[in-house]
Amino acid sequence: MKTQNDKSASANVVMAVSPHDHSPDASLFLGNHSAFLSTAKSSTWILDTGASDHMTHNFSLYTSSPKPISINIQLPTGSFINATHIGDIKINNDFTLHNVLYVPQFNFNLISISSLVSHENIYVHFTSNHATLQDLLTNKMIGYADLQSGLYIYNTSKLFLSNKLSLVNSANIPSLDNKNDVWHYRLGHLPFNKLKSIVDCTAHPHMNKNILCDICHFAKQKRLPFPDNTSYASHAFDLVHMDVWGPFRVQSYSGFRYFL
Repeated sequence: MKTQNDKSASANVVMAVSPHDHSPDASLFLGNHSAFLSTAKSSTWILDTGASDHMTHNFSLYTSSPKPISINIQLPTGSFINATHIGDIKINNDFTLHNVLYVPQFNFNLISISSLVSHENIYVHFTSNHATLQDLLTNKMIGYADLQSGLYIYNTSKLFLSNKLSLVNSANIPSLDNKNDVWHYRLGHLPFNKLKSIVDCTAHPHMNKNILCDICHFAKQKRLPFPDNTSYASHAFDLVHMDVWGPFRVQSYSGFRYFL
């Protein structure tokens, strides 16, 4: 068991929180965590379901000059460390963390889930091996995290993130540009003249009744019945109906590709 004097143990504890009002000399309490975090890279961000505030130890990550503050952070051992600045950090073009505390004594960076949900309007979905972040205002996926050693590590690789988010977005965003078509398909190919009356549902009062749906045209087409057969047989096998099947991709021993 590690003691209070064990540096790796004290570096191990870093999770969650405080009030969101960052007044001078405010105090934050950090909960316990069993993962070893002292070896985390300076650019590594950890999704923390316990932290009430975003925290970083890398001053160079701030987008603009952070504001000097003085906030005490209490460790589970009872000791305190100090947050000296607060500011915004841009993770990518679609994702910016606001009010990030600068804690020079940390060896890692924390993304507070409670802060994202309460103050950033971001929805976070966790699975057994990854987590996704979605902007509730634009419905756009803005982040992806992998489960590593029991922690959800935000992936900041531009290429990896771009591939992941494009895959997720393509599975969630309709590829149809015309909203009329979207509701036409959703309602089982309802006629457009009927669809026009559902203004509250479609939020599209100017419905174009001249839009053509290929599926509807094929579904409504009819074919005339085959003519009556006047050939009759008196005995079995006097009249045999046969059909030709083929071509088959593999020839028979005799070199044929069609079969009766």
